[in-house]
Amino acid sequence: MLPNEFICKSHDYSTLERSVNAPYIRRRFNAPEEMKAKLVITGLGFYDAFINGKRITKGLLAPYVSAPDDIVDYDEYEFTAKKGENVLGLILGNGMQNSFCGYVWDFEKAAWRASPETAFEIRVGDAVFTSGTGCKCFDSPITFDDERGGEFYDARLEIKGWSEPGFDDSGWSDALPAREPKGEKRFCIAEPITTQSILKPLSVKQTNGGWLYDFGVNAAGNPRLTMKGTRGQTVTLYCGELLVNGDLTQENIKCDRNQQCQVMKYTFSGDGTETYTPHFTYSGFRYVKITGVTAEQATPDALEYLVQNSDLRRSAEFECSDETVNKLAELSQRSTLANFWYFPTDCPHREKNGWTGDAAVSAEQTIMQFKAENSYAEWLAHIRAVQREDGALPGIIPTGGWGFKWGSGPAWDCVIAVLPYYIYLYRRDKAILRDNADAIDSYLTYMSTKLLADGTTAYGLGDWCSPNRPSGDPKTPLGVTDTLMCADICKKASYIFGQLGQTERRARADTMYCKLISAFRNAFVDTNKCSVRCLTQTAQSMALYYGVFTEGEYAEAYTVLKKLISDNDGQHDCGILGCRVIFNVLADNGDADLALSMITSKAHPGFGNWIDRGATSLWENFPKEDEPFLSLNHHFFGAISGFFFRYIAGIQVGEEGVRIEPKYPSAITHAKAKIDIAGELVSVEWTRSPDGAIVQKIQR
Repeated sequence: MLPNEFICKSHDYSTLERSVNAPYIRRRFNAPEEMKAKLVITGLGFYDAFINGKRITKGLLAPYVSAPDDIVDYDEYEFTAKKGENVLGLILGNGMQNSFCGYVWDFEKAAWRASPETAFEIRVGDAVFTSGTGCKCFDSPITFDDERGGEFYDARLEIKGWSEPGFDDSGWSDALPAREPKGEKRFCIAEPITTQSILKPLSVKQTNGGWLYDFGVNAAGNPRLTMKGTRGQTVTLYCGELLVNGDLTQENIKCDRNQQCQVMKYTFSGDGTETYTPHFTYSGFRYVKITGVTAEQATPDALEYLVQNSDLRRSAEFECSDETVNKLAELSQRSTLANFWYFPTDCPHREKNGWTGDAAVSAEQTIMQFKAENSYAEWLAHIRAVQREDGALPGIIPTGGWGFKWGSGPAWDCVIAVLPYYIYLYRRDKAILRDNADAIDSYLTYMSTKLLADGTTAYGLGDWCSPNRPSGDPKTPLGVTDTLMCADICKKASYIFGQLGQTERRARADTMYCKLISAFRNAFVDTNKCSVRCLTQTAQSMALYYGVFTEGEYAEAYTVLKKLISDNDGQHDCGILGCRVIFNVLADNGDADLALSMITSKAHPGFGNWIDRGATSLWENFPKEDEPFLSLNHHFFGAISGFFFRYIAGIQVGEEGVRIEPKYPSAITHAKAKIDIAGELVSVEWTRSPDGAIVQKIQR
């Protein structure tokens, strides 16, 4: 178990105006002989750990991105201690402990804000060595670090052998006791963040004031610099995803922040060829602009792209005869991974925040394609930790308190039920249901207090990023989407409580669902026309999907949806909530061809339009040719890749189990997919011959 002896080098911490070096920390310990040893450790915010000069850290940004007054994650390592003196060496980064470049979301107001800290325990046989005594500190060469802002490194400040036995640390200062965080101490079960691949630049071009490296795809990770420089020479790396007039711009990823974003600086020691990779930050980027170098230094070998994300194992594969579909599947996977750094993030550059709504709309396709259940379970623990006593949830987790007054609401808060629901469907482990049942029930209580006099509700964010509109100005009224999302929360809660045998809770959820559907019909539905009165694609498709219409009304209601699509030239007109369901509704009613044509359309706002315009990842919105870009790497439209598995390949996972039912879209002549569902590999492959006959193979 992690000890309570938290320490720091200094109580002085970085601000926007003044940076404080990341600290080195050394702890000597002895072993009577060579033997197995164990280290339990945390870092507030991050740590990088070395035993006798060898790096042992599990991955980037260890132990986790967490609010320390909610949960303190820790890690455990086993290693071999050598006979005699051994040394634990640490470098500490700011992380969430001091997220001073994240002020848009009030992180600078966090009650826990302080200098980086650590606590650890080393067990060697019967001997125990802790952070409470014997720790020595010094400034490291990292002169600036912030998860969003970047990192500065001065190689002239490197100290050879600092984490090895025999080093003279008599000139180092003693560690200081630090405030113990309020958060629950929890062993981190999330997958570590590791390097998945290494990319070489496709091109290197001279540009205004520097050299532009193009790595071909928009992903996430860190640049790695390898170069020979003169002592004191400083190079600056700017990471971004967008070019304007052939030069890199960061304007679309600054999010109204005036300070730097994704900037790395390296000052050479002058000691031969030097290699530098950032320690406590990461970037979302395709391009790197480097300044402060000569033409001779700006070689293709000078920079590499370390593509990094949570080390999630693949649990599914898909391909088909349509290259646009395959490309969209590839883009979806790339954005899902680029935005999975312990938990799903809003984007890998501008925010790096764990937005609950983003995670909710992409939950099924993520758990379908990746073994993400441990990482989700870890994040759900953090969600539960920040849930208020009245059941309310913030829009981002972790948070310093921001996100309760704005940024939440049913379509975002539903993550508390949506994640356990889909994890259970695909993994069939009731532990995830048990762990979250109380939090779900608490949210139902909170939800009941937000109902209006007519039984509907409107207290959050709506159909975000609808085409041809500002992101936060959806075409579909908020009351429509919020009431339906509340109904869906109740429906999923009922299923979860039913699986756990919690009959009273299930009955309550069922009652709430029926009341919400009734209130929705009374407030928003024209029963004579079988339509939601606002007549939007999102409203009509969500009403069909979430069970608003009776059996007798359904066919006519579906006809209304088809007309709304036809009136829009066969294109979708939905944001993230509508796009999550509309293609499913079409395919379920025999119109898979129409659904697929809307997805792959090369005309605005089809997703195929993104590919024609050079997208290598999913975009945040649907800009026209002459409109400015928002983020070019988001995962919340990734539900389209789930559509490919369910309706092209035909592997459909539901409450009753697995059903194989391809829809055989006419544009597809061949498709195959496989999914690991609760340890059972389900695979489907079908081919359409020239005469129209279909040959299908199913393995279970």
